Amino acid sequence: MGEAPHHLKVLVADERQKYLEPVTAAVRDLGHDVIAHEVAIAKVGTATLEHRPDIAIVALHEDTAHALELISEIVDEAVCPVIALADDASRDFVHAAAERGVFAFIDSTNESELQGAIDVALQRYRQFAKLLHAFERRAKIERAKGILMERHDLGDREAFERIRSEARGARRPLIDVVDELLSSDGVP
Repeated sequence: MGEAPHHLKVLVADERQKYLEPVTAAVRDLGHDVIAHEVAIAKVGTATLEHRPDIAIVALHEDTAHALELISEIVDEAVCPVIALADDASRDFVHAAAERGVFAFIDSTNESELQGAIDVALQRYRQFAKLLHAFERRAKIERAKGILMERHDLGDREAFERIRSEARGARRPLIDVVDELLSSDGVP
C-alpha cells in the first residue's frame, strides 16, 4: 500500500472567517499547506481554479445552504476532491453533500479522522479520474469508429478492427491512432 500523502495543498472553506482557523490549524498539524481560505460562495470556484488545491475541506457550522453551495462551486471546477466537515450534521445535509459530489464526510478535526478522510477522498478521486478517463477514451474510439463506418461503409466490428490493425502495424497505442483519425477529420 502507498504511503500517506505529505504536504498537500488544501483549500479550506467555511461560512464565516472565524471558523476557518481551527480547521486550518488541524490541517497544518498534519503537515499539509493551507493555500487558500474562502467564505464567499462567489469566490470559491475562482480560488479553486487559481490555487489548484490537492483537496478542499468545506466545513458546516450554522448555514447548511451556504456549505452546500461552497461544495457545489468547488466540485463544479472538478480540480480536486472535497471533504465535508460537520459536527452533528443532519442526515439531510450529509445526503445533499453526497449528491453534490463530496468524496468523504467527517465530523471532527481529530488527527486520525481528518487524515483518514483525506486519504479516502484522494483514493476515491483517483478512481473517479481513471473512470472518467476510460469513458473519455471509449467515447473517442466510438467517434473514430463512426467516421470509418461512414467513410468506408463498414460495420462496427470492422471499423474497430481497422483501427486496431493500424495501431498494431504501426506499433503505436490505439488511442494515438484514434486521436490522429479524429484530428484528420476535424473532430476534437
